[in-house]
Amino acid sequence: MLKPFALISDDDWRMYFEVNVLSGVRLAKHSMPAMLDREWGRIIFVSIESAVNNPADMIHYGTTKTAMLAVGNGLATLTKGTGVTVNSVLCGPTYSDGAAQAVEGLAQ
Repeated sequence: MLKPFALISDDDWRMYFEVNVLSGVRLAKHSMPAMLDREWGRIIFVSIESAVNNPADMIHYGTTKTAMLAVGNGLATLTKGTGVTVNSVLCGPTYSDGAAQAVEGLAQ
């Protein structure tokens, strides 16, 4: 995941957009029509502080998290005045296998 900007391939960019942005877009497109028909529903995007504080060695990751916030904000505007709400939760980092590997890489 940690990668200098110049070494981030187009495939890396595409994969992060697929996982972090388009997955939420697709799920919202699938579920929002029924929510609007019922006049009730909740869509919650879970992002991370990297969306607003993009790390220099993870620009591809942080950029997709920013894009996720933008999608959530746009959908919140789109559903204004309906019974459907769209929110984004901005979490701090969590300890995961990926985070552990990143910390180990930094330590070396």
